Amino acid sequence: MPNRQFNVYSSQFVVVRNETFDWVVNAAEASSVTVQPVSSWPLTQNQYVVTAGTPTSATVSSSAPAGSYAFDCTPPAQDVGSQAIVVAARDFVDVCATFTLMPGDFFIWKNSTSNPVTIAPDPSNPDFWPLGSQSHTIGAHGHLSLSIPADADLNKSYNLVVTFDGGGGCTQNTQPKLIIGTSGMDGSYRS
Repeated sequence: MPNRQFNVYSSQFVVVRNETFDWVVNAAEASSVTVQPVSSWPLTQNQYVVTAGTPTSATVSSSAPAGSYAFDCTPPAQDVGSQAIVVAARDFVDVCATFTLMPGDFFIWKNSTSNPVTIAPDPSNPDFWPLGSQSHTIGAHGHLSLSIPADADLNKSYNLVVTFDGGGGCTQNTQPKLIIGTSGMDGSYRS
């Protein structure tokens, strides 16, 4: 599967630890751009030079703490005030997985199938769910980065309904869940 690509002039994008992605720039924006950190940096190199039409690979450190990291471009972005790379709180999340996050955490759903998938809250949930939209659709072999709102309630569990385009859903015996709360070292949920 090819690396995900991000324009050097993006205001923000979300990556996972140890991910290799490609920086790109359009010739209409600049012929060459230098990308460097403002202060701390989650990438394995300190600076990248990106040339229009030629993707430049970058790798996120396997030990990068989750969080947001500001970066600058030379020449600067014309219509972007600030730029940040966000390292997700966990590795890619399969659309059929149960996972636990804390308020403010970013994550990336990954659809490994050849069909688009739609993820929605189960109508039987006592609470709707903390994510902003009614549902989220992820294209075939696609990714979707989201964050848990900082004011999300702790110790809540939300059943998810996953539907694949053309029919079907997750093949697991249990329904996938999004859990907002704390987890033990073994990944178990604690209320």
